[in-house]
Amino acid sequence: MSGMILSMSKESLGDNRQGRCDNEGSVCVIPPTAGLPYQYFLTTTGNGLGAISLASDFSGAPTNAYYKTSTRLDIYNLIITISDNANFTQTDFGAIAGGLTNGIKIYAGLGPQGGNVEVPLLSTNLRPIKRNYEWYGLTPHVSLTSFAGLSQTLIIDFDIVNEYGKVFPLDAEQSIIAKLNDNFSTLVDFTIGIRGTRYT
Repeated sequence: MSGMILSMSKESLGDNRQGRCDNEGSVCVIPPTAGLPYQYFLTTTGNGLGAISLASDFSGAPTNAYYKTSTRLDIYNLIITISDNANFTQTDFGAIAGGLTNGIKIYAGLGPQGGNVEVPLLSTNLRPIKRNYEWYGLTPHVSLTSFAGLSQTLIIDFDIVNEYGKVFPLDAEQSIIAKLNDNFSTLVDFTIGIRGTRYT
């Protein structure tokens, strides 16, 4: 193969396979896998069950909304939706006037192999999300939908692959966590979801 230039980056090699390069530029082939598309919501039970809506009062004590996996997951999107029955302003959270007191922090829980270490994501440990406009500092994929009357829904879509160049992987017993310590009960709905591939 002397003199041959082989370019396979992001080119399909068949169903569920891609040619990619590692950090050193070596060509790698990802074999077919038993992965299935999935969507889960972060809940206070951590297993994808329980109340999907987080429009509750968590101001009394910090609460984790999370998803802990029993198998490998590759997360492609983190999608947050905030719905309320009033027009949103920049400095509100949804229509919660003046925004949140403590704000939302997002972490990865590394599980038993990592000693249950929580690693902050998106610098939200340094700047928790308290107001609508602060989502725009994390991703350009933010949209505000208007319905009849004053009702609105804010959608924040972290397109992890397009924005960071790779999926966000979780191994078994690891988790993705949103730390909540505010009163969200006046919202119509508030959800945090993840989408990607689950491997058996």
